[in-house]
Amino acid sequence: MTKALGYTWRVLVNLFYVAIVLYVFDKLHGRHETTILVAVLGLIYVAIRTIATGQFHALFEIIKVLNRDLIRLRELLHDQSVEGHKLEFEEQAQVADRVIHKLYIDGFFLGIVGLICLIVLFTELS
Repeated sequence: MTKALGYTWRVLVNLFYVAIVLYVFDKLHGRHETTILVAVLGLIYVAIRTIATGQFHALFEIIKVLNRDLIRLRELLHDQSVEGHKLEFEEQAQVADRVIHKLYIDGFFLGIVGLICLIVLFTELS
C-alpha cells in the first residue's frame, strides 16, 4: 500500500510541475523574446536533471557492485557476521530500487516538460 501511495504521490507532484510549466507558457503568450528565453531555460533545466539522474543511477550501480564484492570477501574470510550484512544489503537494495523506479517516473515527466519547451520554442521561432 505504501509503495503505491509513494508512486501515486510522485506522479501527482510531477503532474503539478507540468501544470506549472503550461501555466507559465500560457501567461507568456505574446511576449516572443521572453517565451523563447523561458523555453531555452526549461531545456537547460531538463538537461541538468537528466544528467544528474544518470549519474546517480550509475553511481548507485557501482556501489551495489562494490557491496557485493565486499560481502564475497567477507565470505571468503569466513566472517561470522556476513549473513547480517547480506540481509542489510538486500534491504538497502530494495529501497534503492524503489528510488530508481521513482526516478524513471521523474524522467518520463521531464521528457514531457522538455517536449513542451521544444514545441513552444519552435512555435515561437517560426
